[in-house]
Amino acid sequence: MNLFENSRKKKLTEEIRKLEAEKALLAKENQELKATVDSIEQSRNNYLNFFQKNISGVYRTSLDGQLLDCNDAFIKMLAYENIDELKGIVNTKLYQNKELRLQLIQKLETEQTLVNVEIDLIQKDGSIIHCIENLVGIFDEDSQLHQIQGYLLNRTEERKTLNKLSESEQRYRQMFESNQAIKLIIDPESGKIIEANNAALKFYGYSKKLITSMFISEINQASDEEIQEEMARAKEENRNHFYFKHKTSTNEIRNVEVYSGPIYLNNQPLLYSIIHDISNRSQIEQALQESDERYEELVKMLPEAVFETDSHLNITFVNERTLEMTNYTTDDVKLGLNGINLIAPEDRTKALRFFSDRSNGIDKGPTEYQAVKKDGTPFRIVINASSIFKDDVFCGLRGIIIDVTERKLNEAKRIESEEKYRSLYTSANDAIFLMQDGIFKSCNPKTLEIYQCKKSEILEHSPAEFSPEFQPCGNLSSELSKEKISLAINGEPQFFEWVHLHKNGTPFNAEVSLNRLVLRNGVYVQAIVREITTRKKNEEKIKRFSTILEDSLNEIYLFEPDTLFFKQANHAAQINLGYTNDELLKMCALDIKPLFTPTSFNELIMPLINGSKNKIVFETLHRRKDQTEYEVEVHLQYFKYQHESLFAAIALDISERKSAEKNLKEHQSHLEELVKERTSKIENQYKELQRYNGIFEGREFRIKELRDKVKELEDRLKKN
Repeated sequence: MNLFENSRKKKLTEEIRKLEAEKALLAKENQELKATVDSIEQSRNNYLNFFQKNISGVYRTSLDGQLLDCNDAFIKMLAYENIDELKGIVNTKLYQNKELRLQLIQKLETEQTLVNVEIDLIQKDGSIIHCIENLVGIFDEDSQLHQIQGYLLNRTEERKTLNKLSESEQRYRQMFESNQAIKLIIDPESGKIIEANNAALKFYGYSKKLITSMFISEINQASDEEIQEEMARAKEENRNHFYFKHKTSTNEIRNVEVYSGPIYLNNQPLLYSIIHDISNRSQIEQALQESDERYEELVKMLPEAVFETDSHLNITFVNERTLEMTNYTTDDVKLGLNGINLIAPEDRTKALRFFSDRSNGIDKGPTEYQAVKKDGTPFRIVINASSIFKDDVFCGLRGIIIDVTERKLNEAKRIESEEKYRSLYTSANDAIFLMQDGIFKSCNPKTLEIYQCKKSEILEHSPAEFSPEFQPCGNLSSELSKEKISLAINGEPQFFEWVHLHKNGTPFNAEVSLNRLVLRNGVYVQAIVREITTRKKNEEKIKRFSTILEDSLNEIYLFEPDTLFFKQANHAAQINLGYTNDELLKMCALDIKPLFTPTSFNELIMPLINGSKNKIVFETLHRRKDQTEYEVEVHLQYFKYQHESLFAAIALDISERKSAEKNLKEHQSHLEELVKERTSKIENQYKELQRYNGIFEGREFRIKELRDKVKELEDRLKKN
């Protein structure tokens, strides 16, 4: 009996040990399963951190040009409705240069990747867009190229902007340099000549370098005091035209008429002067005074309006040009026409003051007025009149009237154009310089900032000196720069990316635009250089993040806060829901969330709008196009970008996770029931064992008593 009970006790103990080991194993498996689920969650959350808007067009084609796949940016870039519409078009038909694609395929077979390829593509409506393309060859197991993947950036607007800027700068410069009118720009404080156009160089006979080192006092024959007085008055805009005698480089004295006005360049006040050589006109005026017989004939031939008045300003004579200019007739003059009636009311006080000065022999030169024609039409005139005296008695005025309306408009336009040109050139945020024979000849301040050098360190140097020995394409910088410059000189504008060097040798990325510019002293190449080092880094980040987000298995949405209409949805969202991108853009967030009403959803998002929360995570159902539903976990955030507010939602399909959690819960419940059942059995068996132990212990005690009594009896017998 003892052997049987001991054996049974050992079996029960072993079974208890096995059950406890099984329970520990199940607990470990449960812990590992939870760790796996947490790892999956962490992985998905890592993908969410890369969310950013995709701006590049990504596509994949076969070698024969059949489109295999593309993202929404590629479809929108080419102005098509959807991918199915594009798949019906052979990729080669999208290239404006049909042979270019074959050339690129040949390069890919050897180089495997091509970077920054400039191409022109044809949109659906036939419009041409200019793009920068990166290509990656996809090779099969036999190392044969069988597919092409491309990444596109639309640079059409940037190219248009650069072309317009170049044209505008060339136009403004040529308008100043090539205009036949003599023009000077003068510092009103010092009298130094800042700038002179080609007409001024020709008239005065000086080189540009020499004349811009001179002061106006070296040309103007008036005294310094008179010049300073006139310049001060011009600066205050009291008067903007004068008569002076100017000396040329050959010491010839020329009578000139100077129209000056204040301009501001880089916040510096300057005088913008237009000079007319009136030496010949003065001779004509003198000839008219000397010959009464020729006077009338010459007056009729003159293009200017000529007039005479009596001492009360009544007009006594006008030529045909005066009548044409004012719309009055000869009969109007005969019936009596006072000269003050030709002056606009606002300038009549000024005119009467001029008349009073003339009557007293005071000559202040030509004066500008606002005049009115017979029908009331206003126009600008300059009156240059002299006093008529007989026996020292003032008898009237004799003079000419110049219609300067068009000239004033043209002057204003010229000044504005020149100011725009110089402002664009000096304040441009890009480096702008001129090259001749491959050498830097002039540059703007931004050039010195970008290249981190002094003006003397860049002028009369070549682009190759500010470039590494080789460009990223593998070509020598010196040879490639000569090639680009040669093409630009031959009339082919160039736009390309280039690696330059700062003066200290540090490289930086740049976009370069080269254009041919014809000036009086030769053919130049105008270069515009924009540093794009930061942008290149950002573009690489955008390309990397965009690819990750577009290929993400999670649904990503952007929708408006007011209407809840979708603005964007990634490929995973379209696949999971079964809608096309165009269909989703016509829907709102509530259309795919059957558990929400407008009121309940508004209550959900209100903490994001009022700023009390930065992020909301919730679980709900999404309804597909086929009306089936699936569980999702939504991470919702509210963003304000510039003038636009948007919700960004990332939805994780948690159907599998929910199913796993359910199975895990059921498994745990089953284990708990199993453990409970085994524990109950063990407890019953343990009680039975205790009962047997009690029986055994009682028998052993009884046997001991009997043995003690036997021994006691044996001891008694021995004594007896």
